[in-house]
Amino acid sequence: MVVCSWLSVRASSILLGTLMKEVPMPASSQTTFQPTLERNPMQLLSTDQIVWMGDLLLNVLLGTRHKGALEKTFLGFEVLCSRVMHKDSSSSNSVLSSLPSRWLDLLFFRVSNPNSVITRRSAGLPFGFQALLRAEAKQSRRNIRPLMTKVMDFLISHLSRCVEPSVSDLPMDHDVVLTGVHCFNILRSLVRDGDVGTEMEGWLSQSVMVTVKALSSPQWSIRNSANLLFSSLVSRLLGAKHNQFINSDDFSFDFTSRSLTSIQRAKSFSQLFSRFVELHPFLLNEISSYNDPSSSSSSSSSSSIVQTSLFSILVLISRLSPFRSIRNDLKNADAKLKTDEERNQVPPDPFREVVQKAMEHNDYRTREMAAKAFVPLTDMKDLVSLISTSLEEVELSLSP
Repeated sequence: MVVCSWLSVRASSILLGTLMKEVPMPASSQTTFQPTLERNPMQLLSTDQIVWMGDLLLNVLLGTRHKGALEKTFLGFEVLCSRVMHKDSSSSNSVLSSLPSRWLDLLFFRVSNPNSVITRRSAGLPFGFQALLRAEAKQSRRNIRPLMTKVMDFLISHLSRCVEPSVSDLPMDHDVVLTGVHCFNILRSLVRDGDVGTEMEGWLSQSVMVTVKALSSPQWSIRNSANLLFSSLVSRLLGAKHNQFINSDDFSFDFTSRSLTSIQRAKSFSQLFSRFVELHPFLLNEISSYNDPSSSSSSSSSSSIVQTSLFSILVLISRLSPFRSIRNDLKNADAKLKTDEERNQVPPDPFREVVQKAMEHNDYRTREMAAKAFVPLTDMKDLVSLISTSLEEVELSLSP
């Protein structure tokens, strides 16, 4: 019976979505049919019925926990949102044009509802936001995203509230924690979405900053959801992880066509921080504070929590391209390798100093990741001198 009920929900959601895709929309705000000759014989749905269908699909998203049923309901709700946002429907029917804002307000209420409970990945809440913003991305003109702006402002404001340092030693309010977890899960689903994530560049810096702060939260649920979001943000900022192109056997570089293409695609330190300027001082200050034992970041959190925050920032830096100088050597050989990096250089020297200090951390895994993060910050022309200096320091440390 349980399996049959889930299958029925899936099939019903797909049917409603197919109906909304094929049937013409009512041309006016008339809520019921009138038997007149002027009425389109193919107009099978009234405005009230479309409103009811949208409310029904949204209620299924907010009240269902089955992943398969949620995915099919999400598809049906996205089709419905696309139809009511279409310029032909929204311009002639004021009731339909107001539905997306009404549904978005309902989703905001459910996120902020103190009676809500934490479910795995917030269940259907992210799907509701995804459907509305995906429909807006397909139907709206470029750079006109009122729903996107409203959603991102809502999420960032609530996340900033849940990561603010407490002025007392009292635990964080439970309602604030629940709202923060939902916001992190929603933002993660939007960042991972192929249609919506590409439109979020203006909010990526704020998202990274609030996520890094949340990684040092005393609440485990906040740290867990922030850690998942941070992984998605790194992929959105830097793209998919590429293979290394250094032959570990003889330390020679393989300049095949595949290697040159990957060198071109990989983002360097200058490319990242010239594009997201706000991240440079923020991440530098965060790493410096974690390295300073007398700072508030180190004293207010346990060592394991601080280690998680520092480790995550080092992971981001380690994903940058280590081939900056190789680019400069090859720019005369291949014009395609000329990028904005050569014209807008961002000095990595301040980061190099704090990352080098992080290599003295008492945790082995943090030291290991700091060593990996040190590679993109070092020019290849300085590699020989750097190795020589490092070997001398090791020899001094081992000497009696």
